[in-house]
Amino acid sequence: MNRWKITGLIALWLVAAGCQPGSKEFTLHGKVMAKDEAAGELTVKHDDIPGFIPAMTMPYKVQDRDALREVQPGDTIDADLISVNGGKEYWLQSFRITDQTGRQNAKPAVKHALKVGDPVPDIPMINQDGKQIHFGDFQGKSVLVTFVGNAR
Repeated sequence: MNRWKITGLIALWLVAAGCQPGSKEFTLHGKVMAKDEAAGELTVKHDDIPGFIPAMTMPYKVQDRDALREVQPGDTIDADLISVNGGKEYWLQSFRITDQTGRQNAKPAVKHALKVGDPVPDIPMINQDGKQIHFGDFQGKSVLVTFVGNAR
C-alpha cells in the first residue's frame, strides 16, 4: 500500500472513531447542575481535569443527543472530554451516569438577565484577598469587577 492510501485510511479511522488529528482526550468526573437540550449542553460541576482545567462548574457541549436526553440535573457522570485546537473547542462524549440519587435534590436552573438600570443582586463573593464581600458594600461608589480564577 502506498503512503497516501495509508494516510487516508488513518484519517478515515480517526473520523469514524470520533477523534480529530491533534485532539486530546481527558476524563471528566462531576455532577450535572443543568441541562439545555436545545443548545446541546450540560453544565457540570467537575473535579480537576489534570492537563486541561482545574475543578469548576461550566457548560460543555454534548454531541450525543440520545445520551443528553437520558442524563438529568443531579446525576453524577464520568465522561470523555475531547479537546481540539489547543482547547479552543471541546465537548463531552461517551458519558456514563454513575449515580442518579441526586436527581431528587436538583434545583431547576433559573436564568434571569438583568436589564439596564436593574439593581445588581447583593450576592456574596470572595475577593482576591479571600474575604467575603457583597455588592452592597460599594453602594454609591463606582466599582469595576472582573471574574478571574478558580470557580468551585
